[in-house]
Amino acid sequence: MQHPTIAPGVTAQHAAACATARGKRDCTCEPTYRARVRYGPKGAQRTASKTFSDLEQAKAWRLDARSAQGDLPASPAPAPTLQIAWEHFLARARAGEVLNRSGRPFAQATLDNYASVMGNHVLQWISPRFRVRLRDVKAGRVDARALQGMVSDLARHSAGIARLADAAVRAVLRDLWTQQRLPELPGRIVLPPPPRPRHSILNGLASPGYSPMAKD
Repeated sequence: MQHPTIAPGVTAQHAAACATARGKRDCTCEPTYRARVRYGPKGAQRTASKTFSDLEQAKAWRLDARSAQGDLPASPAPAPTLQIAWEHFLARARAGEVLNRSGRPFAQATLDNYASVMGNHVLQWISPRFRVRLRDVKAGRVDARALQGMVSDLARHSAGIARLADAAVRAVLRDLWTQQRLPELPGRIVLPPPPRPRHSILNGLASPGYSPMAKD
């Protein structure tokens, strides 16, 4: 079974009976996380590894192990604007280089929906807090407060769009975090209830009369 990398040097190990082993996107087990670190002189390196039940513990162990041997890289480049981060994410996700939270490539239909909501709503949204469109805000400043303001505003137009917008932005930020270009991910926010089946999310994705203004 392929073990997807979900953080630098850390892979998720799913149970043999997990739905992901049958090609499904959603995990149905409690995966473990294996952290690996190389040590020793170049050309004669060896690998040490340890398995954890918690992802954060696996990441912390790897960081400690690398720090102990003076093998930490230079500080990563700062996070770009959300616009640039989104463009890079989309290109890599369409090529199958970015994995979702289940450790599998994003479905193209999901990426199409993300592209619609990002282009028509998220990147155009103006936050009074930043006083610019969200596309021009550094990704590292898109915190839970900013997400809550955006989602609350979009929910006035469509609960489905609001929920999709939150998912799309979090996918972009998680990609940066996996690259160690963000110190942490935004906390949880209050989402509107899912729309009823007869209210399709796609009905509002390209609504021409919607103005992306918000209070946050």
